[in-house]
Amino acid sequence: MVRVSIIVPCYNVGKFLPECLDCLVQQTLHDIEIICIDDKSNDNTRAIMHDFAEQDSRIHVIEFNKNRGVAAVRNAGIDMARGEYIGFVDPDDTVDKNFFAVLYKLATDNHADIAKGIAKMVDTNGATSVLNSNDEIRTAKYNFCTCFWTAIYRREFLNQNNIRFPDGLIVSEDLVFLIKSVHFANMVATTDDVSYWYIRHEDSADSAAFSTCKIDSGVSAIQQLIQWGNTQPDMYTDEYNNLVRRVMDMAAYLAGKKIIQSDKIKLCNLFIWIYSNIKNPEYIKQIVRPRMWRAIRKSNPTAIYHTLFVKNIRIRIFGIIPMLKISVLDGCDMRLLLFDLIPIINVQSRGRKSIVRLCGIPIISTKR
Repeated sequence: MVRVSIIVPCYNVGKFLPECLDCLVQQTLHDIEIICIDDKSNDNTRAIMHDFAEQDSRIHVIEFNKNRGVAAVRNAGIDMARGEYIGFVDPDDTVDKNFFAVLYKLATDNHADIAKGIAKMVDTNGATSVLNSNDEIRTAKYNFCTCFWTAIYRREFLNQNNIRFPDGLIVSEDLVFLIKSVHFANMVATTDDVSYWYIRHEDSADSAAFSTCKIDSGVSAIQQLIQWGNTQPDMYTDEYNNLVRRVMDMAAYLAGKKIIQSDKIKLCNLFIWIYSNIKNPEYIKQIVRPRMWRAIRKSNPTAIYHTLFVKNIRIRIFGIIPMLKISVLDGCDMRLLLFDLIPIINVQSRGRKSIVRLCGIPIISTKR
């Protein structure tokens, strides 16, 4: 009998995969299956998967004939899983050797649809930090809204509620999966005794720079969650407010990435879309700064843009009387204002051209 099915989505992870699979085959819970799915890798990922499968019959290898994305890969794993519970381990991460044994016992002892441990993040410099929201989750299950891979999920529960990762998304697909899972779960049982080890790399999905594809994925995930939440008649107010808070956090997270100008405008409009489409738009006032709230409420994308992306440095006499304000946008547009109001110098760099204005009048124009 398979107690836990462990899904490992793989794409060009040959340098990380052996350590991950080593920790899985050494799990103290022996009654597991390890479903390794290759998403059309072009390195030695497939060879490593097959080498491990030859040594351990609990490892099953699936090979996609075209790249379909992590959501489709995980969904394929769920569809073929035979275990009572399902867990997810990314191929560049590891877990404690008793991770699935402890979570399976916790789940079955409590008849829980979801059982979770904690996360430990290893940064690129080797520093370790603990991510543990279990105290909040014990207060209200909907506080489980990040680190979906710290948990196992009852397979029949996922199937009965048709819970899957939204296909086509490359980021935030886990947020959609997790919020839906927690909503329908009878309970989320927690323990601080076992850890999932999330190991960051320079090219991790949450790296500093985001492509337009990633921004589009995040925007789509947020819109899907709002639209889904609006159709759930049994979602009480606190849970709905938590959903709004999470999508606002995700929108702010996307805005904090290094992104191109058009994507910044896209995110400004996203905040307006959220305000226009949620049941309780006034709730946003409680979770954003007053300046941001006024911009959103007035559906003013320009004001939202300045709030999100323009950095202001104020110089005051004796720390009280405002004298100068320096506004910096993307490091290519700088304004120096007297008393926060009167423009003195404005420096703009657009491509190979730079323009310096004094009191609004162009005085220098250069081309590189």
